[in-house]
Amino acid sequence: MPLVFLAFLFFFPTFAIAERYRVVGEYLFFDMGSVGSEMNFPAELTRADVEEFSLTLMDNPSVNTVVLSGPGGEGRAGFLLAEKIMNMNLNTVAREKCASACAIVFLAGNTRILGKDAKLGWHRPSVYIEDEKKYFEAMKDKKGWQNEFDYVPFVYDVSYRDALETIGFMISRGVDIQFILRSQSEAPTDLWIPTRQELFKANVITSIEDAQLPLQDR
Repeated sequence: MPLVFLAFLFFFPTFAIAERYRVVGEYLFFDMGSVGSEMNFPAELTRADVEEFSLTLMDNPSVNTVVLSGPGGEGRAGFLLAEKIMNMNLNTVAREKCASACAIVFLAGNTRILGKDAKLGWHRPSVYIEDEKKYFEAMKDKKGWQNEFDYVPFVYDVSYRDALETIGFMISRGVDIQFILRSQSEAPTDLWIPTRQELFKANVITSIEDAQLPLQDR
C-alpha cells in the first residue's frame, strides 16, 4: 500500500496538468504540447486551437492572463492567437519551455513575464517537406506547376513573407532590432534560448521578476 500511494503522488501531478486548456482564476493555461486528457489534440499548435482558445475565453470572462508553454507549431495559428490576445488586452506568462510559435504568441501580451525556470526559444520559420509535397500535388493543376521546380519560387516567396511578417510583428511589440535579427538567424532545426537578462534588455519580457502563478501551477 505505501508503494502504491507513493506512486500515486508521483504520477498525479502530471495527470492533473495534462489538459491542453485550463482556467485557474484569472489565468488561462494553454499547453501547446499537451494532447489533452482525451488524446484528441496534436502535440503542437494548430489552426483548430484558434477557435478552442476563443471559446475558452468567452466562457471565462474573468481571465486576464494567458500562461503559455509548448513547442509551438503552425505559424499562422500563432499570429491569429496573438491578434486575439492583443485585441483583448491580455497579459502573457511563459511557463516551462515556450518555443517557436509559442514565443510569438507570448509577445502579444500587454505585460510579458517568465515563470520560474521558464525558457523562450526562437528560430526562423521552417518548411516541412512532407507538407510541401502534399500541397504541391493538391494544387499543381490549379497553379499550373509542371514539376517541383515550378513550385520553388512559390515556396521561396511564402517563406520570405513569413519572415517579414515575423520581423514586423516583433518590431510592433517593441522588441529590439538586434534581438530580432539574432532570433531570425537560427536554423529551423536549432533553437536560441536567450537569458532572462537578454530578454528584458530587448523588451521581450516587461519584468525581470518571476511570474507569481497559482500555487498548484508554479
